[in-house]
Amino acid sequence: MSCSEHGEDRFIEFVVRNPDLRLEMEQLNEEGQRLLREYDLEGAYAKFQRILEICPFSPVGHNNVGACYYYQGDYEKAAAHFRKTVQDYPDYVFALAMLARCQQELGDVKGAQGTMRRAVRAYRPGNPQRGDEVDTVEVICESFAHLEDDRGLFDFFRRYGGNRGISWPVVARAGVAAFNLGRFAQARRYWQQALDRQPTTGILQSFMFTAELAELRKVPEFRLDYELQIPEELKDIKDDGQLEDPKLLTGTLKTVLVEGLWTEDEVMTNAAIEVLTRSKEPWAEDVLWMLFDDPQLSLDTKMAACVALVRKGVVSPGDRIRMNVDGLVQDVVIRDRLAEYEGDPKVIAAFKRGKQLQEKGDLEQAGWHYRKAIEQDPNFVLPRLRLAEVYMGQERWKEANEVLSGTMVSDIEESDLWRYWWLVGETVFHLGQYDKAQMAFDKVRGAIPDGLEEEIQEWLEAIEAEMKKG
Repeated sequence: MSCSEHGEDRFIEFVVRNPDLRLEMEQLNEEGQRLLREYDLEGAYAKFQRILEICPFSPVGHNNVGACYYYQGDYEKAAAHFRKTVQDYPDYVFALAMLARCQQELGDVKGAQGTMRRAVRAYRPGNPQRGDEVDTVEVICESFAHLEDDRGLFDFFRRYGGNRGISWPVVARAGVAAFNLGRFAQARRYWQQALDRQPTTGILQSFMFTAELAELRKVPEFRLDYELQIPEELKDIKDDGQLEDPKLLTGTLKTVLVEGLWTEDEVMTNAAIEVLTRSKEPWAEDVLWMLFDDPQLSLDTKMAACVALVRKGVVSPGDRIRMNVDGLVQDVVIRDRLAEYEGDPKVIAAFKRGKQLQEKGDLEQAGWHYRKAIEQDPNFVLPRLRLAEVYMGQERWKEANEVLSGTMVSDIEESDLWRYWWLVGETVFHLGQYDKAQMAFDKVRGAIPDGLEEEIQEWLEAIEAEMKKG
């Protein structure tokens, strides 16, 4: 029989009759709460258990002992203590919200949902077991988040979450709920409120960026999770931009990948493309296709998406893909040597990183990545040609010649042959091997792209002049 059923509160009667014990229990509770904040669960448990020894029907004792068991992962014992509170106080909000978490952990999802409905109904000003307004709003919202009940959390917070004292994680999780319900503008407002309270929370900036893209329908829909932490996987990014072991893509990881792609951060773009390539989730493929539609993304990012789709087996070299290039929608034929490469993905990543660094003018680091690609696959032609260009840019003609001499001409695509012979001709010219240079540029002449004829002629004339001097 509950206290409300027989019209008396035996705990209140106990503390009224025993003021000294009341003071002792209050002190024990304060000490236990302090230890709980310091994550000393054993020390906190001892304080709260002592309260129950003094008064076996103390709701504060049962709630806090239950909380200790919950955070230790013993959900059966935790639920038993919360039920003892609810037995005497059916509208005790904290006990109901925590009991719901225990039920969910124990596999009773329907029971957890029903208990949360009771907790929300019990949150009313006239309920003496409602507790402190801020604390109670937070525990209900955290319990909804734990149950991944987006609608429950969003509706409750929208109605009761206006107190400025509510902590930033709770406000941020209300934003997560709004995002998952497609309320992107509301999600951004909540996240901005959370940032106003905790400006150093970097993951919320990623959330806000992604919500704006989602509102513009530039990214496929997905659910965010409630962890509010930078994914551990991102700490494993290597120098070549790869993640070691991308498993199931969490909502937070998806957000960071989206931000890396749409801001075209070099390292994160490489990592994001690699993760999306290796992921078997349909969402990953959807993202790659949507990259083609954004006029603000670079052609390099879109071609990287082409490579990824080829590696996933979705499209094949020679297929046409419709993409927005500089504001014009056009069909682009996949003709990227990387797309046809069937070797180690790490080789592609090293090559791409080297190319990015070379285009930025960092020849030293670019050469390091090209050499890494060659070490892993000596027969891959593209990094060889690029490494020769790097050496030539550093006027390291002998090393450039060694790289080109070690390249099997039979492995070079016909469309790349002119470039190979051009590099050979320029290299041996600077080494004083003019007859070889002339032979190389003669080969270039047969397959040279339009617009380079005059430059070829200038090279041939320079070679002839040097040969006459000799």
